[in-house]
Amino acid sequence: MDRSFIIMENNQLPEPLLMQEQNGPFNNDVYVANKIIELKDEFKITHAIELGTCLGYSAEWFSKYFIKVDTVEISQQYLNIALYNRLNRCANIEAHLGSSINILPHILSGIKKGDSILIFIDSHWGEHWPILEELKIIKDSGHLPILVIHDFFIPEYKELLGYDSFNDVPLSLEYIKDSLKEIYDGNFIVEYNNPDKSIGAKRGVAYIKPLLEVKSEFFLNSNCEAPAIDWKNIKPG
Repeated sequence: MDRSFIIMENNQLPEPLLMQEQNGPFNNDVYVANKIIELKDEFKITHAIELGTCLGYSAEWFSKYFIKVDTVEISQQYLNIALYNRLNRCANIEAHLGSSINILPHILSGIKKGDSILIFIDSHWGEHWPILEELKIIKDSGHLPILVIHDFFIPEYKELLGYDSFNDVPLSLEYIKDSLKEIYDGNFIVEYNNPDKSIGAKRGVAYIKPLLEVKSEFFLNSNCEAPAIDWKNIKPG
């Protein structure tokens, strides 16, 4: 499919116009960036994994705040642009060409059990929606990562924050909750992007972290600053 291209400066490769606010990490949403830094500090995370490099702006940002970064992109064109325009100068990034389904198991197998990792999932684009497969791989790995899922459907903010759908099914907690329960043995907290503080393209984001001290419930926190509440009392949106 033909796309418009953005002519870059400093002899960089032209970049296809793919989305709003594409010329910065997390579609230029500083609130998302700050939330990831909070999670990094809370869990003492040094390793970030990005599923969906696209043009490399978010991967470049991760390289500034994490010691080790793995980023996975299925498009040869997009990865070439990301590497040439920005990622080749980031020594702590390992870029992988291919499907996240094929590459994620190898990345996770090389990480020591018990190490804190953050996985940024932004690979839900195109004819194949891999997120349930990605979550199954994470479950099978035995890791309990911090998950940050971009373009997420948040029912109460559906008019304020953008989200992705596949075959008219939104990328939502309802869609992935069974997979999350398997990863975290039912014990996790979900927090959402805040539309009052979000800027840039204003996309929905879910932040998922293990609740290690509780062994029988999982919780939903629909506002990042509100206390967690019991999901069993929440009706799907």
